[in-house]
Amino acid sequence: MTNIVKILFSVCLLIAFVTPNASAKLPDEIMEPYKAYRAALKAKDKKKAKINALKAWEAAEKALGDHKTTGDLAYNYGSIGPDGSEKNPYKNYEKRAEAIERAIELSSYYDADDVAMTEVERRLALADLELTVTRHRRTPYRADPSTTIGRLKLIKKLEEAIDKHSLRGSTFDGDLNVLYARYYEVNGQPKKSIEYGQKAIDIYKSTTDNLFSKYAYFIHLFKGNSHYELANKSDDIDEKINAALEYQVVMQNLEGKIPADHVFVKTAFQSWMKTRSEIEEAGFLEKAENEGLCECWPFENYKDKAIPLKRIPPKMPSNARSSGHVFVKFDVTDDGKPENIKVVSSSKKLFESSALKSVEKWVYSKREDGSDPENRKNITTKIRYKLQDRSGNNIPE
Repeated sequence: MTNIVKILFSVCLLIAFVTPNASAKLPDEIMEPYKAYRAALKAKDKKKAKINALKAWEAAEKALGDHKTTGDLAYNYGSIGPDGSEKNPYKNYEKRAEAIERAIELSSYYDADDVAMTEVERRLALADLELTVTRHRRTPYRADPSTTIGRLKLIKKLEEAIDKHSLRGSTFDGDLNVLYARYYEVNGQPKKSIEYGQKAIDIYKSTTDNLFSKYAYFIHLFKGNSHYELANKSDDIDEKINAALEYQVVMQNLEGKIPADHVFVKTAFQSWMKTRSEIEEAGFLEKAENEGLCECWPFENYKDKAIPLKRIPPKMPSNARSSGHVFVKFDVTDDGKPENIKVVSSSKKLFESSALKSVEKWVYSKREDGSDPENRKNITTKIRYKLQDRSGNNIPE
């Protein structure tokens, strides 16, 4: 049976890229793009890294064929996410999926003690990619049985690999349940998503392998989304509070093991802000705070410090066809003027310019002597736009 301790120790030594076997003399057509790929990763240039990773993999296919290094280079390419410049970052995701599938196929070329970790890690990456693409595209996922079955099949293959390599109870097992939770969240089954999400959280708490997994954070975002969906279906304030508490875990990023500017942290913060605002509007903020909703950033420190004296209402965009909202973040100068005004999130982009122009004209109290200027930074507020029809009824967002 596979030595789990040895396998998990190997995972701890993983780095951002897979290095070809140094003892093998690889041809220049492989090594040159591979070195360029590593340099691009170091420079955080995903676009260049992706181009060179693909060149290195394709060169390895021609020169080496079925080989451990070919699998490594295929995985290097397949595991590079969008670089942020693409209009449709997952337009050509099929090539990435093909690369990871090839890497899975060649994982058998690893030594016996490393095969388990390699295969499971790569199957995890492939299933995650498929779920991410599905979510990004916002396709009629639930209406396409073949697509639904395809995604579920990839997760089940990951589960089979975990069972085959005796990795139940490990961090990988927690990751597996996160993918099930994400699958059911996207597939419109929030109760089942919450069930798998809690199972993942319990595994992460009980596992003794001391491995870090980004999914241990992300599960709280997926679970929060499912609670929020249940709240909308049942108008249950308790579910909305549950959603806010889940978002809060990711937003606060308490252990600091994922970057504060990571897209999942930003998404969790935006969802937390929106949910907290809705709880407050419904009159249940005190109940939520009693259950653990924090009075944390951006609400801590500055509350009641910079007092609003004048707020100019925003101008409704002439092309608006529904109500909307914009969350803005800004600092207040010692003289009471907003500065560094930025949009955190909005229901529609067309409201953003109007919101920024409105905040520019606001006036706050001047800073008192002895008070901390830091308390006047990162003020966040929600600007609402209410559009009515000819009968005077509000048009919803």
